[in-house]
Amino acid sequence: MSNEFSNAVRQEVEERYPDIEFPYARREPIWYGRRKHHMVGEKIGIVVSYKDEDYLSYLASPNYKIVQYQEIVWRTEKAMERLEEFGKPTPHIEIIQEGRKFNYELKFKDCDPVKIRDGHEVHPNIMIKASHDGMWEYQINSGAIAFVCTNGLVVGESAYMEKRKHLTGLNIEAIADTMEKSMEAFSTETGIWKQWAERQLTAPEWAEVQEDLPFGKKQLPAVLSTRLDGAGYSLNEYLKDHDGPNVWDLYMGSTQYLRDVDSPLVRINKTNQVTSVLHSLN
Repeated sequence: MSNEFSNAVRQEVEERYPDIEFPYARREPIWYGRRKHHMVGEKIGIVVSYKDEDYLSYLASPNYKIVQYQEIVWRTEKAMERLEEFGKPTPHIEIIQEGRKFNYELKFKDCDPVKIRDGHEVHPNIMIKASHDGMWEYQINSGAIAFVCTNGLVVGESAYMEKRKHLTGLNIEAIADTMEKSMEAFSTETGIWKQWAERQLTAPEWAEVQEDLPFGKKQLPAVLSTRLDGAGYSLNEYLKDHDGPNVWDLYMGSTQYLRDVDSPLVRINKTNQVTSVLHSLN
């Protein structure tokens, strides 16, 4: 995109999302020396302007290409216009760590839900992550939201994921193709979740899983005491009559607990870790 077109896109997206304060990332030269300042030729600084503050976010190579978050939103929306069979998604945008990171979720509530078990139906969603600090490459993950709540269930190792260091060469057709592959991965993942709904952990398995889950001594009791949406009981209540939890219940309890944590970064990272632990049981 040309700078003029990019600025027009930024304005268009910002007008559609007036409640989101988008950052702006720019390239700046890096200087060194006390009395005589010399420019560092092999590195440039990526400076993020967010809420009237500037943050030096990343030291990058001189050919590093900045893609503003608004452009990701714009490209994705244009791609979705070509996938009418999935319906119009509900977007949710999070700006994280003073604009350094970006999380963009599309919840497809118009799609027919998939029943995992009684009381738990899920819809597909797609999560797109990017950053201006070099920590998150542009990445698309397929996932699901539970029909009974606003859980964001992120798929694990078996599902489709695409990563790109930059958006260079990624056109709208390519994004649409990725979206379709993500929906196919959603179908695969829901099949795994149906298996989880039938599986009870044994006492030895449960002891091992507790060690592997990304929860500390205070967090795990909170997960176990969380009353599960659509089920009407907590994992603690369930464990009174069972040696170990049902795997799907454990997944729902973990993601439901994480749904309410204050830090989006903690929620995203720990949800991915929980998913990985449970997938290792297959």
